[in-house]
Formats: sequence, C-alpha cells, structure tokens
Amino acid sequence: MGLAGGAPTNLTHDPFADQSPRISPDGRRIAFQSNRTLDFEIYTMAADGSDVRNVSHSASDDRFPAWSFDGSQIFWTRYVDNFNLWRMNADGTSQQSIMSSPFSDLAPSVSPDGTAIVFTSDRVRPSTIFLLPLAGGAPRQLTNLTGWATASDQDPFWSR
Repeated sequence: MGLAGGAPTNLTHDPFADQSPRISPDGRRIAFQSNRTLDFEIYTMAADGSDVRNVSHSASDDRFPAWSFDGSQIFWTRYVDNFNLWRMNADGTSQQSIMSSPFSDLAPSVSPDGTAIVFTSDRVRPSTIFLLPLAGGAPRQLTNLTGWATASDQDPFWSR
C-alpha cells in the first residue's frame, strides 16, 4: 500500500504464512519469514513481489529477519534447541551464529551505525530487551520490568 493509502496489494500470493516483512534500506527488497517448506525460512523478494529467494536454507526454524543499515546483511533468529541470533550476507551466504545461549533470543534489530543489535530475550522473564555489541562482549539489559508479573518487552526496532 502506498504511503498515501489506497488498496493494499498482495505481494506473496502464497497459501503459507508469510510474516515479519522488513524492507531493505534501499527499498528494493523485502525480507520475510515463511513456512513454505513446512519449517520457517528467511526469504527475500523484490519490492514488487517478484524474484522470491529462500536465503536461509535450513532444516531449523528461521524467523524475525532484520536488515543491516547498509543492506549488506540480514540478522535473524534460528531455532535449534532454543532461538539464537545469527547473521548472513543478504544473498544467504556466510551464515554464522553471533550468540548462542540457553535462552531464547528473538527479533534482532541493528543499530544505525552497525555496531550493535537490540533483541528480545527470556533471560529476564517473561521478556526483556537487551543490547549486544557486535564487536564482542556480553549482552546488556536495557529494560527492567521488575514488579510487573505479566508485563513483557518485545520486538525492539532501531531506526535512524
């Protein structure tokens, strides 16, 4: 749908769950998660819905894609025994884990300068937002909902 409104356009035309769309910084591609292969994978497509590509190609559950601010990489979460943070080149090459833990770490978002990510984690229950420096170091808790038994912080998004 255009910014001025109007009728929405179906870009995926797919009977499976196409979710969590994120537009690349240059506006030319969209990253999203889909269960087209019966497990969730990270896909990209042209902004008009053409040229759909599975970029994560994994037997694991891949979700919550986020572009780096220069568009060269995609960060996401992969589930093996729990959700961990990963990154890859935008074409799906050079996949690597950037943090493994016994916790579920979800929904990464990259800082504008590319030096850190924020993410949701259950390391402080029920759900809290953390910051991870990409050059190394331990994650740092950003939110604190002590005393709120049912509250949770989720899905951070870093913008310019």
